[in-house]
Amino acid sequence: MVEIRLASLRHVAGIVEVHRSDLHSTRVWTPEGWREASPGDLDPCQWVLNGGPWMSVETCAIHVNNLLTQGQIPLVALEGDRVLGEVELILGDEGGRRGLVAHLSVIEVHRDFRGRGVGRALVEAALSAARDRGADRVTVVPEERAREFYRATGFSPAERWMEVSVSPGDISEAMFEAELFSPSLEDFEGMELVVGRYQSGLNIALNVMEEFAGCDALGIGRSWRGVVEGVEFIAHVWSAPFLKEEVAYVWTRASPHRRLELESRLALSAVVNLAGRRLRTLVPQGLAAELGLAGRGSVEFWGRGV
Repeated sequence: MVEIRLASLRHVAGIVEVHRSDLHSTRVWTPEGWREASPGDLDPCQWVLNGGPWMSVETCAIHVNNLLTQGQIPLVALEGDRVLGEVELILGDEGGRRGLVAHLSVIEVHRDFRGRGVGRALVEAALSAARDRGADRVTVVPEERAREFYRATGFSPAERWMEVSVSPGDISEAMFEAELFSPSLEDFEGMELVVGRYQSGLNIALNVMEEFAGCDALGIGRSWRGVVEGVEFIAHVWSAPFLKEEVAYVWTRASPHRRLELESRLALSAVVNLAGRRLRTLVPQGLAAELGLAGRGSVEFWGRGV
């Protein structure tokens, strides 16, 4: 009998086992570039580069603790004391256009226990939790191999974002003013992620702010807050030694009376000019078409009501 419970620190080792179950090889980043390595060669920071904070007990404990202390909802599927799978439901207020967003950030089932209804049980528990928190819709970005699973659980495609690279001369300049600052999670309340959206807005804010001491290989970020043509924004640019281009994210105080594409264009102009160099990011499919930007890939959000 599978039991779904709120994750705690005592489940961390089991969560790591679940996430590592699909790992077939590992690699490390060195000043000379990537090289293959055995798991024994990896420290906690290098484990993050092989699949995220769930890949080592040290970083997973930090991650789960952060979710719980921020009132988020990591759930585990248990058979006795064994963790069979995990899902993370992230809820955040994105303001006037989207409102309360409930997003399935992570869902993983141990490879030895797939096909037994564990994933469906995790999704149903997450939907129930979202409903209890007042959400009326849940979103997810499914991997290609998982799309039939999500279709079977009631999800369907809702919106598409395009991966693009943009330089300062590629987009008309908007009037803005901004200053560097160190954000707190409260700064993102009511802010919608309009540039760089590959998960929900609060999801990315949590990622941006999550720190693992001594992990220089994970890169650094710079954040600004400001106003672009009357629209309040927070911008973040992430730089890491293994990235060919820096990565940009921008949140705005969105208005239901402005088109998403307009706010995305203003935000994109501001962050590219703040960085002063070529950036990689994601923009709404409609904006990519408007600007004539060549897409290098896409992210498709799916959703369903609760």
